[in-house]
Amino acid sequence: MTRILVFGGTFDPPHLGHVELVKKAMEHLQCEKVLFVIAATSPFKQTNAHTLSEHRLAMLKLALAEKPWAEICTLELDRGGTSYTIDTLQTLQKQHETDVSFMLLIGEDQAASFDKWHNNEEIESIASVVVLGRDGYESDRFKTLPIETIPVSSSQIRKRCRDNQSIEHLVSPAVCAYIAAHNLYM
Repeated sequence: MTRILVFGGTFDPPHLGHVELVKKAMEHLQCEKVLFVIAATSPFKQTNAHTLSEHRLAMLKLALAEKPWAEICTLELDRGGTSYTIDTLQTLQKQHETDVSFMLLIGEDQAASFDKWHNNEEIESIASVVVLGRDGYESDRFKTLPIETIPVSSSQIRKRCRDNQSIEHLVSPAVCAYIAAHNLYM
């Protein structure tokens, strides 16, 4: 059976935690690949403050370049509007053969509000939910992976850009150059 790890987000911008920690999770869970699902609009982030999807997708492609274990899934961008994980998982389930097992990777911050997710019980019927630790949060519902966290967040990176501080140690060189070239987060 093929094991696929599904990891969604706005990736605004994608940072080293998104890439390095997710790869470690994939290896720990013995998955064959990771599907990075880029959200159009998160139901928990109902704001138009996101960077244009074209920029977020371009940065994610740069962050995952030469990572054969990673694949970008644009189902939610293509669908547009608010993105519900259950809709994406149902579509992925239809697209893949029956011998695929899905695992949904979420952060501990997301695990704390999982009961509020749209059709959360059905999500668990399609995918095993696994949790990546996040400083300041604790999950008592799901298994938290024994992977050391990296203290970085997209909001921290955006703030550092606004404050004219370096982000070179937080994102890949290609993403850093893209942000600078397009004057993002200024």
